[in-house]
Amino acid sequence: ISERSLRYLRKVYRETGEVVRTPVCAGRPRILDSLDANACIERQPDIYLTEMQDQLRETCSVKVSIATISRTICRRGFTWKKVTRPSVEHDEDDRAAYKMLVGVHFWPEHLVFAD
Repeated sequence: ISERSLRYLRKVYRETGEVVRTPVCAGRPRILDSLDANACIERQPDIYLTEMQDQLRETCSVKVSIATISRTICRRGFTWKKVTRPSVEHDEDDRAAYKMLVGVHFWPEHLVFAD
């Protein structure tokens, strides 16, 4: 070890009590704390990113983009799963009434459906 390295190590030891200086976090501090994101997921595991964005704004007063939330979640090691939810507009009674109405008044040849 060089003499200069020894001087540096002694100086660090006198200042910190350790031989290795703790690294200073470089760069800009993160807007979203990963623990806040983790808490949202723990409360509601099937939460959508948009819902999580609203929840973070209300509870933590943090305004973040969906991309930031996604990166934070990936950094925490969470994986994505598709969640299927029934449509809000889906109503069995309305569907049955529509089938009855169409079945009584129209022939199948009269119907055209476009997506």
